[in-house]
Amino acid sequence: MLTAEAIAHAVIGFELSGPNAVGPRELAEGSRFASSQIHGVVEADFFDWVLEVDGGEQFVRSLAARIGKFRWDQVEHDVLKHLYESVITQQTREALGEYYTPDWLADRVLSKEYDNPLDTKVLDASCGSGTFIFHAVRSYLDAASAKGLPVGEAVDGVVRHVFGMDIHPVAVTLARVTYLLAIGSDKLRHPSRGKITIPVYLGDSLQWEQQTNLLSSEDAITVETTGEDIMSAGGGLLFDDNLVFPLSILNDAQNFDSLVSAMADKVLSSADEEARSRPDDASSSGQEAKRHPVKQGSGPRRSHPQRS
Repeated sequence: MLTAEAIAHAVIGFELSGPNAVGPRELAEGSRFASSQIHGVVEADFFDWVLEVDGGEQFVRSLAARIGKFRWDQVEHDVLKHLYESVITQQTREALGEYYTPDWLADRVLSKEYDNPLDTKVLDASCGSGTFIFHAVRSYLDAASAKGLPVGEAVDGVVRHVFGMDIHPVAVTLARVTYLLAIGSDKLRHPSRGKITIPVYLGDSLQWEQQTNLLSSEDAITVETTGEDIMSAGGGLLFDDNLVFPLSILNDAQNFDSLVSAMADKVLSSADEEARSRPDDASSSGQEAKRHPVKQGSGPRRSHPQRS
């Protein structure tokens, strides 16, 4: 995971070695991405445990320095699928029904079926490390270039037309980095590129663990916040009531992502305040928070309980 996160920083142009290098904790939490107006890529999560062990920060510095030696602005395919296959066992991948499509096949399928990228929205609902996403993004940007669209408009357009989802958190992280690699360093660093959110989400596209229809009304989606899968005592993580999202908000994935991020920040803030109000339990509360972190900038995934 840290390898992919280091690659993400390299693509944007952050230094990974030397006096101005991104620090280990900054790299793991992705705090510098906000200043670049890029959201939904690298976030604080349970994979950051390496920072809490002896020698962990030095390991991250060394890893980042090695990653920084490669030319990540010249990637022409999904280079992270092999990383995923090296860290996730074949047994686990087979249990999840995962099969990683060769790049040549993904390119051929999209060349035949994705013939009008600028006017077509595409979702890979089981995206893995992002092979189809990579080629879909490239197809869209090639079409935008052929039409003469400015870089800023092309990048804003692609994140509104190419989407991904996967049930595995490792795959999601890798697919988000693959999305950045597909856009390319030049376009990501272009002065006309505005704020973007990478639209790859953690979720089960076949079953959201919902026993009732989310479309509880014609103009809103309701997500129940009660149940043993969320809290053993029932109730919601943020409110006692269910979460109700108007469709007008859901129509814009980037605005929805910002909303959910703000809600997650409030959860973290409330947890910190509660921990400070109970000094005797502060240590155990902090440990519990590390075991069950709330990830930021992740869009729809926080709205739907995930399968364990």
